[in-house]
Amino acid sequence: MSAGCAFPGCGTVFKLTRIPAPPTAPWQWTETILYDFPSVPPCSQGCAPAFDLVFDKAGNLYGLNGGGLNNCGAPCGMVYKLSPQKDGRWKYSIVHEFNGSDGAFPRGLTIDDKGNLFGVTTNGGTYNEGVAFEITP
Repeated sequence: MSAGCAFPGCGTVFKLTRIPAPPTAPWQWTETILYDFPSVPPCSQGCAPAFDLVFDKAGNLYGLNGGGLNNCGAPCGMVYKLSPQKDGRWKYSIVHEFNGSDGAFPRGLTIDDKGNLFGVTTNGGTYNEGVAFEITP
């Protein structure tokens, strides 16, 4: 958990790499932090990442988090993108911030061969029962 985070912790995106070992030795792994969500209240740049990440054909990662400035009883959530940079770091950007009327609290994300993102939210929409969404980055 990042220092200074509230609600319920900012979170990180990380990569595990298997370290070569003899066939009889247990697997060993090294962790690399790709992105550490900042402690900017109230999660305006995203926090509490959850669920699986998806890759596009260019190697960008897309994910969901519970952040944002729109309030649905808690931040409504957002879709974010991590783009690999030449220096080995990853650039974070917000793809979409939910506002309640277009959904709230996203759960699950998938991508098609054209790079369109699909998912669902548990709340928001016309009847506050959630929505199915498509985002074309």
